[in-house]
Amino acid sequence: PGVHWNAMQKMDRFTALPVPITGLGIFAPVNAKKFPTDDIAVRRAIQYAVDKKGVVQLAEAGAIPPSLTPLQPSMTAYDKSLEAMYPYDPAKAEATLKDGGWTKKDGFWEKDGKRLTLTITAISTSTSYPLLAQAMQNYLQKIGMEVNVQQLASPAWLAANIKGDMSLTPLHYIADEADAHSGWFNAGQYFNWSHYSNPKLDALFKQGREETDAAKRLPIYHEIQKLLMDEAVMLPIRQNIDLVMTSKKLTGVTYSGGGFEYLGAASLAD
Repeated sequence: PGVHWNAMQKMDRFTALPVPITGLGIFAPVNAKKFPTDDIAVRRAIQYAVDKKGVVQLAEAGAIPPSLTPLQPSMTAYDKSLEAMYPYDPAKAEATLKDGGWTKKDGFWEKDGKRLTLTITAISTSTSYPLLAQAMQNYLQKIGMEVNVQQLASPAWLAANIKGDMSLTPLHYIADEADAHSGWFNAGQYFNWSHYSNPKLDALFKQGREETDAAKRLPIYHEIQKLLMDEAVMLPIRQNIDLVMTSKKLTGVTYSGGGFEYLGAASLAD
């Protein structure tokens, strides 16, 4: 946990070793099929309403950088130009809802007589995800969205996400290939918990898989990420970094892109 990481860095006995994990980072798929997040105005408002830095501060004592795009910075298809697409802007979030036909009544947004109520599911056995969900809840409620956090054991959490009984859920996905998004946003995939279907996106995934020229694949995956951000079906939250502490007596430990330890060259001083 970030709070322990920060405290232990002040001790002389330990070496701080942040280990970046390749993939999609910590993110939340947003349900594009169920009210109210079936409305793109709501999905985009969520993007503006959540202060990523604030969420990391609340959940991880600010120890980990926020995520601002669909891929981790270490990935070859990372598109830095997307970082500024959804700045933290509560006023913009409210304006987006108004433009989408939502009105505020008694402090909460509603449309056609139905209140904007979100459900965030989180794995109860995790130390991080419930805290992330509660931090997100805090920011969303500030602009007048009603938000319920459901902490569920893994089987119930999986069932709710597969069925679509949630608005969004924080999670992570480790990968070393930009095509990793296809498992989450390609129609019919097991992990398509956003329940999003877009023939244009499916065609781009197919094009990316079939293109053998790396230079030509890059703009395809940039276009995929731009589309995911435009449609706001994925809320980036924070980078996926293991906060590792080792004794200063231990040297030579290395890590792979997925965060797996290699101890072959390690040694422990007396």
